[in-house]
Amino acid sequence: MKKTLRKLPIVLVLSFLVGVLSAGCGSTATPVPTEKPPLLVVDPSTIDWEPIEKLGPGAWIKVLYHEEDTGAGDYLLKFDDGFVEPLHSHPGAHHIYIISGTLVDSDGNDVLTPGMFFLAPATVEHGPVTAKGDVIMFAYFDGPIFYPEK
Repeated sequence: MKKTLRKLPIVLVLSFLVGVLSAGCGSTATPVPTEKPPLLVVDPSTIDWEPIEKLGPGAWIKVLYHEEDTGAGDYLLKFDDGFVEPLHSHPGAHHIYIISGTLVDSDGNDVLTPGMFFLAPATVEHGPVTAKGDVIMFAYFDGPIFYPEK
């Protein structure tokens, strides 16, 4: 108890000094207002499904948001019933949330069902999986979806 009481004045003095220093100590600089980007609202029903050519027939994408400079983006993905996504990786991490349908592994086990979340870190191989029923998922990629063409 006595040690705690002896430390209390030091803590109060340090707190006071941090408060004074963070208050600007008489600085006349004024913050520069920055423009905030507008909110983005997207109605996916107004976007057509586009084929994902690199994956072949049966893989589809709706681009909800895409950053040109980083390659990051938000997407809806659709795999037709029976589509097989092979073993693969991506240059950036991606997060997947299954909306409908089921993805099964090569042994036929249901591995991702509606409501499940999946995170694949950058460059980590995952798959193969097969779509059981039409599978729709939300995906966020923190970088490009595919590796650059060589």
